[in-house]
Amino acid sequence: EETRKPAPMIAGAGDAESNIELKVGRPASFEEVSEIADYLLDGCTVVLNLELLDNVQTVRMLDFLNGVTYTTDGDIQLVSPNTYIITANDVNLS
Repeated sequence: EETRKPAPMIAGAGDAESNIELKVGRPASFEEVSEIADYLLDGCTVVLNLELLDNVQTVRMLDFLNGVTYTTDGDIQLVSPNTYIITANDVNLS
């Protein structure tokens, strides 16, 4: 049985007025963390679905991305089980 690996970044959207870029990620392994981190460092907001990762990979990815979020003065919030939204310092969630 062949297993398909989903693409880590599956959607992107920008708002011309606010200039906010949104990326949606569903990584299949920890190795995809650098791509997600690059989006955050570029100032994008990332909606991150971690349902494909096991507990160890989830903790490693969240630890890494919490570090990136801290250095950029951003914010990371759990929005549903296994789904997080990570924002830059100039983006407010309500």
